[in-house]
Amino acid sequence: MAGGASVALAAGLGGWLALETERARGGWLVLALGLAGTSAVAVSLAFPGGLGAGLGLLGASYAALLALDEPGLDARAAVVAVALVVTGELVSWSIELRTTSPDEPGGALRRIPWIALAGMGALGVSAGVLALVDRARAEGIVIEALGAAAALAALVLVVRLASEPRNP
Repeated sequence: MAGGASVALAAGLGGWLALETERARGGWLVLALGLAGTSAVAVSLAFPGGLGAGLGLLGASYAALLALDEPGLDARAAVVAVALVVTGELVSWSIELRTTSPDEPGGALRRIPWIALAGMGALGVSAGVLALVDRARAEGIVIEALGAAAALAALVLVVRLASEPRNP
């Protein structure tokens, strides 16, 4: 259940990003990165070491979209962050269900809210970073350094949440 949902979410993210690309000449790159990321997420269900690569490729798909379309401040970043965190959590849960003893009765009911909470946390952090950057966009190099540090912290959070399976 969780494995199929994670692949579907990854495919949906990759497809949505490809559809969002306005320049026809570069849409193939966004689509190719999204397909590669979705494939790596699917493979990570059998070989967990591929999860980071899958999430990274999906993130690269979004980066390619930004490079091609050159938007100002892009609110889609919050949606991408949520999709990456939830995809990673679903893959981790699927792997846990296969490799450990089965969930105790009601365990799934506790895991689903945990995944939802992680997604909402990612939305809150990324929306907060976007709001901070929007508010202080023209303040100079110090604000740019803070924005870069915040983006790095968000990336570390996404990778950390996606890479370590845990029980709720």
